[in-house]
Amino acid sequence: MLSQSDDEDEEFQEAKWLGKDGIIFMIDATKPMFSEDEIGESAFRMCLKGCDAAMQHKIMFSSSDLMSIVLFGTEASKNDNNLNHITVLQELQRPDASTFKQLRKIHESKNYDHLDSKCGSNEDYLFADLLWLGHLMFGKITSKLATSRIILLTCSEILGKNDPQSKRQAVTRAKDLRGDSITFEVIPCSVDYQSSDFLKTLMNIVEGSSGTWSLPASHCISSVADIPKVIEKIAASKDQRSRCLGHIPFKIGEGLKINVEVYNLV
Repeated sequence: MLSQSDDEDEEFQEAKWLGKDGIIFMIDATKPMFSEDEIGESAFRMCLKGCDAAMQHKIMFSSSDLMSIVLFGTEASKNDNNLNHITVLQELQRPDASTFKQLRKIHESKNYDHLDSKCGSNEDYLFADLLWLGHLMFGKITSKLATSRIILLTCSEILGKNDPQSKRQAVTRAKDLRGDSITFEVIPCSVDYQSSDFLKTLMNIVEGSSGTWSLPASHCISSVADIPKVIEKIAASKDQRSRCLGHIPFKIGEGLKINVEVYNLV
């Protein structure tokens, strides 16, 4: 008879073999994100289009993966934990036709007519609450995930309240993410985005690094129109076709054995 720990170990091994990925896209919904460029496109709309593309990719190539979309800096508050100015647009779940249609209706409507309650914008949110919400959302998932990722999409250098207490709370929540192996990535939604020193500090905490954090070149954009392809590329970087699904011990000879990585080539 298997004990509970045996069941958990078996489930963990299954997750490793399946390579299930969990992504929470956290999109800045403050006013600067809605500013339109010379061709009438906004960073906010491009973020939704990018999530649309990422969702299509997951449905086609990695259908067991989970995705969620969270808006922060909204006037409205819609989440299970009563956190101010944060709206969960889509829960962490396997994307399907209904979530895809909902997202497409929003970004294809001229004035975001299908966005629940016209969320509005409010910068008086706590960044710590945003990190905590991501932590709680992953905590609700009963199946094991090979990777748990939060991807932040913003053009704001100052994220929410900027007082010392708010910063201390954010540091605590960043440590929580690190403790549960939840990774955190930033995709800047403006060409000249400059990371604040505080964001760099948080990234070092989550990544467990003592160096000076900087945005990877692969995450940066040369125009707002680049946002969707950057989102899709980063979301797909750990799908079942490109990540290791498991290891098989391979015996070469007496006393000589190596681990062979297994990949899905479909």
